[in-house]
Amino acid sequence: MINCFYFRISGNLAAACDIHLLKKYRISHILTIDSCPLPSKIQDLPQVTTKFLKVSDMPREDILQYFDDTNEFIDSALRLKKRVLVHCYYGVSRSATLVLAYLMQKYRLSLEEAQNRLEQRRSVVGPNYGFLSQLKLYEVMEYKIQKKNLFFKRFRLHVASDKLKAAKVLSTPYKDVIKPDPALLCVSPEPVVYQCRRCRRILACATNILPHTEGKAPIWSDFPRPQLDNSQQLDESVATGAGPSDAEGESEGESSGGAGSGPPPLQQHLILPPPPICTQMLFIEPLAWMTDVTQNLQGKLHCPNANCKSKLGSFSWVMGCLCPCGAKVQPAFYLVPSKVDRSTSVLNIQITI
Repeated sequence: MINCFYFRISGNLAAACDIHLLKKYRISHILTIDSCPLPSKIQDLPQVTTKFLKVSDMPREDILQYFDDTNEFIDSALRLKKRVLVHCYYGVSRSATLVLAYLMQKYRLSLEEAQNRLEQRRSVVGPNYGFLSQLKLYEVMEYKIQKKNLFFKRFRLHVASDKLKAAKVLSTPYKDVIKPDPALLCVSPEPVVYQCRRCRRILACATNILPHTEGKAPIWSDFPRPQLDNSQQLDESVATGAGPSDAEGESEGESSGGAGSGPPPLQQHLILPPPPICTQMLFIEPLAWMTDVTQNLQGKLHCPNANCKSKLGSFSWVMGCLCPCGAKVQPAFYLVPSKVDRSTSVLNIQITI
């Protein structure tokens, strides 16, 4: 029913409620991730420490937010040579996700490596695709929450959008997606800011920008592929049937190349420039001066300067915005470039607001 991986055990609800099994495997710590906590007969067991997280097995659930806490719970028990039962209802998705997060962080493993290790001990594991994407994001962030990571910012906005759509108001755990007003930042001012063209009021910093590729919708789980060397790129070209056909018709002298003549034609074919970043709209994080964004699903953005109030752009949590480049951005908070100026000579200290 349950399988042990060193001191970690991933199981289901039946295992967690079986006092005989708990004693047999000498379980001292139980981590429950389910819709309901364990019955009191289990929680009241002497010398058993329990922890409960209310999380549904839905791809859009934010399970990433718990990784640091659950990793510490598991690791603190293991440091004392105790045994931990990590369980959900079926023992397949949610509990496996937490164990994978621990293995990745503890042993610096990729998601794939952690999955292989866990499946050697427990074959019936299968996090849903949303949890797998969050585990991959955890790997991209090097096993810690990096609040400045672009993909993490997009993920948090995506989850906040779902919460706002359901509750019609932004819940407290996700209010941190609303970043401080850059005009009021007096500590560590940023060198690049964006100002209202009419009144010069600071509206955003360079770190508030959420860039996207021209014509491509920015998706939080669309992580960049690792850089390949030329041999790997060649292997992929062969595997996909692509090849340097434009180089095949060259003369022998042209194709051989001499010293100082640059990379061979094959390398020229494989080394591609990065895709262009869209500049037609300025998509940014929601900021504290956007007073309507916590109460409304969509609306207009106006300059917060009471003496200006110029229309600057719009926002939409749910419907998003179709950028002129063709990319659908959702949720979207954007400034029209013609309404703002980029400046590198202004400190983030606003005198008149």
